[in-house]
Amino acid sequence: MTTNARALVDKLLAADNALLREGADRTLDALLARPLSRFLDESAIETVVTLVAAAVTEANVERVITAHVRPGLDRQVERSAANGETLGDLLPPGGEAAVLGIIGKVRLPEAKWAVGAVDAALVRKLVSPVIQDILLRFAKRLPIPGLSGDGPSIPDPLGLGKKFRDAASPLSGMGKGLMGGVDKKLQAVARDFAETATSDVRAALLERLRSDEGRELLAQIAAHASAHLQAVPLASVLREVDSLPRAEVEAFMPALLAHNVARAELQETVRAELRAILAVEGERPLRELLESYGLLGAVERELPPVLTKVAAEVLRDEPMLAWIERVLS
Repeated sequence: MTTNARALVDKLLAADNALLREGADRTLDALLARPLSRFLDESAIETVVTLVAAAVTEANVERVITAHVRPGLDRQVERSAANGETLGDLLPPGGEAAVLGIIGKVRLPEAKWAVGAVDAALVRKLVSPVIQDILLRFAKRLPIPGLSGDGPSIPDPLGLGKKFRDAASPLSGMGKGLMGGVDKKLQAVARDFAETATSDVRAALLERLRSDEGRELLAQIAAHASAHLQAVPLASVLREVDSLPRAEVEAFMPALLAHNVARAELQETVRAELRAILAVEGERPLRELLESYGLLGAVERELPPVLTKVAAEVLRDEPMLAWIERVLS
């Protein structure tokens, strides 16, 4: 470094850094005085797209999830458990009423795009044996001779033989006894079946789903649904989202975001996660970090033209030229 260059650097790096800070201020002023379109033009947009495409690769996403996202979620669970915050803490004052108002205006989506996603024939084939099994279990409990599976003998479950023998007028009393007895028996069977129906249905369904045929049918149902949904126009799904009460949601969002940004818990989370990222990546030179993510080549190729344009804009600014004169004087 020449003597003149050293003297210039020493002047910029004086103890108070006043001249260097003034240069930074002049640079910022020059940038803020220009419209965004001076920097974010078509070429800059292409640069952004190129860098994003280079950054978001499968390998990079897996690495970020492993190194940062998954540990970050674990840390957040620990923080939330320690500070005892609730979902209600996320709402601003009056937020509960706003949320209830939004819910009250939500219309259930028609989901016309989902019609046909489930093959009804396959579902019937899957569920029919379960329904048949449940109906057979119920039928076997009915007070009908021959259905209980207890053998070839025909029992007298209602005790009608004794009633017939003991009745003063057997023919007139038999009908009443028959109907009353059957009614009580049916009520008892229905009550007992209702109490166990949930577990019976669950057991039968699980058995069906675990069978070879059940697993094959589930795979066919899933394949049919996947093929149907992949062919659904994205615009159809977005129109369903657009049916939400947007005016109420948009009116609520500013208060919700402002409330949470001001929360000490969120601010501490941001600090803690930035420190955690620095603990993993902070000591690595930026070149090495970019290279490890496969971004170094794209950055070296795409950023210099952008930085050149920014520098040219700054150096055309009169206050910046005056500052340069002071530095060189």
